[in-house]
Amino acid sequence: MNSVVVVQNYDDAKKERYKDFLSNVGTDIEFEADSWNCDKLVRIASEYSSSYTLGFEGIPNKYKEMVKFFSVIRMLNGKSPKGIRAHIYDLGLFFKIIDVEYKNFHIEKCTHSTAIRYKEYLDNEYSSMATKSTKWSNVNNFLRTMQGFDGKKYKNPFDNNPYSYYKRYDDKYIPKNITEQLDVAFKDDTIDLRFRCIYWILRLIPSRIGEVVGMNIDCLKSFNGAYQLFIPTWKQNGGHREPIIRTIRLEYEGMAAYLIDLIKEQQACSKSIQKHMKEGEKDILFSYQEYVRYDESRCFFKNNYRTTKISPVNQFLKVICREKNITDSNGEIFKLSTHMLRHNGITDRLIQGFTIPQVAEMTGHHGSKMIYESYTHMDQNPEVILSKQKDVLGETDNYDKYIVFNGRILNMEEALEKKLLRNIRAHRVNGGICTDIIGCKSDMFSCLDCKHFAPDHENLNYFKGQVISWEKKIEHFENLPMVSQNARKNAKLFQGVVNKIIAVTGGDLVE
Repeated sequence: MNSVVVVQNYDDAKKERYKDFLSNVGTDIEFEADSWNCDKLVRIASEYSSSYTLGFEGIPNKYKEMVKFFSVIRMLNGKSPKGIRAHIYDLGLFFKIIDVEYKNFHIEKCTHSTAIRYKEYLDNEYSSMATKSTKWSNVNNFLRTMQGFDGKKYKNPFDNNPYSYYKRYDDKYIPKNITEQLDVAFKDDTIDLRFRCIYWILRLIPSRIGEVVGMNIDCLKSFNGAYQLFIPTWKQNGGHREPIIRTIRLEYEGMAAYLIDLIKEQQACSKSIQKHMKEGEKDILFSYQEYVRYDESRCFFKNNYRTTKISPVNQFLKVICREKNITDSNGEIFKLSTHMLRHNGITDRLIQGFTIPQVAEMTGHHGSKMIYESYTHMDQNPEVILSKQKDVLGETDNYDKYIVFNGRILNMEEALEKKLLRNIRAHRVNGGICTDIIGCKSDMFSCLDCKHFAPDHENLNYFKGQVISWEKKIEHFENLPMVSQNARKNAKLFQGVVNKIIAVTGGDLVE
């Protein structure tokens, strides 16, 4: 089904306001220039400055003004220059192909035959389905956004994406035999400290590489017998320069202790060279001094001080796989990327018993759609995931019989109960305790038959009274079927709670 098209009014006054907006994103941007340096949008020193430069050289002159206004609108909507760069590149490719195919082509002549021709090109292109889907979507976004430009309305045959069925990439999940090899490799002390530290953060805490290399030196603090690790995220912060900070609690034991020691060591190295760092690159955890290694015992340090960028990390992972001979099931060198580690981190936590809402809190996702579609890889271990989640949440056959008795949750192991009640997910609600208030999207009446609701036996008389009250309403409103039906439903819910308390306690315990 086609989406609704909203036609914009691109009058001269509005265009001038768009041009004026450029002063908010760059120090010295001229609308007419073919290159815009959006230096005011730079978020972290670990990103290349070229990621914030928009180039329009590849756009034909007859479309260039439109593409520039499109770029401004995308920035106004919170899109990063890096993403817009990809949009511009894909549009340049589209215009080039269509101009070769159709002489004197203009946007208003765009028809379904245009889309068919572009699809033929993409079908023959040697690229992934995800890339083809993105290229198609970028043309669709352009045509949809620029409706009404110069008073012209365009057809949009790109509204339905023929590649949209591509949802999840199972090849991004690293098999267990590969992760075992990687874990051994990255415990080798001869590997550069910053790369070892980055690997283990990505391995143990589902994160984007941009978040990890953007961490501050002062990212680890001890608190109340444990450590708090602070990781910034820009992906879900609405396009603002200031990041949202995720807080990860780490107990000093096992692999967490190993990671904490690595971070402390990296902190010490970064602090020792801060006086040499340029302005705008200070206080970043993964700062380093360039060096040339001659052999295991000799290296020459240069007078160059840098912050770790994203691309070299991915390149280094591939180098390690080659040097350590980490091979897949076909005997070929495994091609590892940082984002694969994020996929594994999320899927592995589901296998360990974490729920989707818990993973979303850990990873910084707003909602569960992306986790379900792209990261879960549930087809890897569906039965393991289900059983583990039930075990962690205490969802045994008796789970629906949990009640609160003298402040204790009956039928629940004491350790699990204590962990539950001090967790932010637990919350006292009317008549008992909700064991997962964060994941609740219902009104309070839904508590009564929710598996996460543990009623308090001290409220048994209240629940009995509610049964009587709603039964009276059934009779009183018998001439109003909808009201009577609702009353019958509520009476049944409260009676179910009464039955649960009496069944678990072995009788009526109310004095």
